[in-house]
Amino acid sequence: MPSIDLGIFDHVVFLALVALVPWNARRRFRSLVEAVEGGDPNARTRAYRTVVVEKWVLTAVIAVAWIALSRSASSIGLTARLTPLAIVGYALTALTIGALLMLARSVVSSEQGRRKTRESIASVGAFVPHTATEKRWFDAVSVTAGIQEELIYRGFLFAYFAAWSPGMPAAIVILGAGLVFGLGHLYQGAAGIVKTGTLGVLFGVLYWMTGSVWAPLLLHVVVDLSSGWMGWQVVREGGLDARVEPAAA
Repeated sequence: MPSIDLGIFDHVVFLALVALVPWNARRRFRSLVEAVEGGDPNARTRAYRTVVVEKWVLTAVIAVAWIALSRSASSIGLTARLTPLAIVGYALTALTIGALLMLARSVVSSEQGRRKTRESIASVGAFVPHTATEKRWFDAVSVTAGIQEELIYRGFLFAYFAAWSPGMPAAIVILGAGLVFGLGHLYQGAAGIVKTGTLGVLFGVLYWMTGSVWAPLLLHVVVDLSSGWMGWQVVREGGLDARVEPAAA
């Protein structure tokens, strides 16, 4: 498991992930809901742009710090390896992506599937794209989140936990990183934390199996893109009310 020599920078990033990021995401979502309910036609596009900028700025800060601290690319999961376990991990990733894409298509093709989609995204309906322009910006958010969050919640956190407690079992690291990832989605409420935390554990398993962020990163992007696509399909049919209340936390 990758490790680093911990410093003030690492502790600050970790504290930001468990406290500042959840608070900021919840604050931003509430502002979005208020703007949408107030009839602001540009609220979603503005929110998407803000998310993209914030995530890329944080990614740039960590990348610069990583280079300044003379840390290797492998320590944050940017190098690939082809061990038997890694090959299995990549194969599972490919199979999961294929199954996910087929599932997304089948879900929105039936009334029952659309109903379940409406129910699953009700608490974050304000964030679901409603126009073609919003959909393009949502896709940009999906790609950005897949890259940035895997570098941080898998690459950085795995290295952080490994350095904080050398010899820590991989299962604890995977669960810990998944929990922090779930907390980052506090704005989605308790159910959202559990759902995203579970996804975080899955991404963590793939990271552990492959030894790099590339497999979970790709799956993460596809998960977000397909979720946005399903939500957009429901919205296009007029099946989702954008005026929803913020999720309770």
